[in-house]
Amino acid sequence: MPTSSDAEQEVFVLESVLDFLAANQNFLGFMLLLFSAMVEYLFPPFPGDSVTLMGGILVSARGWSPVFVLSAVTIGSLVGSLVDYGVGCWLRSHPESWFGRKLRSRRIKGAIEDILSRFAKHGAAYLALNRFIPGIRAFFFVAAGLGGLKWISVAFWGVCSALLWNGLVLFSGGLLGGEVEAIQLLFERYTLAAWGLITIVFALWLGSLWRSRRRDARSREAEQ
Repeated sequence: MPTSSDAEQEVFVLESVLDFLAANQNFLGFMLLLFSAMVEYLFPPFPGDSVTLMGGILVSARGWSPVFVLSAVTIGSLVGSLVDYGVGCWLRSHPESWFGRKLRSRRIKGAIEDILSRFAKHGAAYLALNRFIPGIRAFFFVAAGLGGLKWISVAFWGVCSALLWNGLVLFSGGLLGGEVEAIQLLFERYTLAAWGLITIVFALWLGSLWRSRRRDARSREAEQ
């Protein structure tokens, strides 16, 4: 369980990074923000929301241009999401690869088919919401590639989602006056609530999938 000293250390690290970025409102700073936002989509454990959070603090407390920060984190999100989409497209066109065979294995084939079916119907909505869902947003774009969604649609909804989320973070930073601890606490609580909701939705989906498989099994038994 995190202690007060852990929280103080996190704030110290965040402020140290902010001091470095504040001194580099130039191409280097732009690329650091862009790269960090991109890496979040390629390596989900990376704390990408902290990057956007830092961008909000840089705008509200360090005088950075909001257009500069918003452009950097949004472009980074777009590049990372399209790489994930490309992975999904590759898996779709290489069904005999090791990963392709794993996706078709009996254990997970039903779950994958259910996910792709949902994406075929509501793919745009999932992509539009992706930026508001922590931790698993990269997998939305892999699923979009697997489902055969057009890249222009994927890019459009990905950018819309990134702009809305990043704009909200920048706005929140302004409301809280760039207070590092207050902004960090706000988004920690949001992330905790979002994970709670994800857990509930995932449990409901698993229950629905289990009931569907039970019905299919009974139908096959009745036909025999």
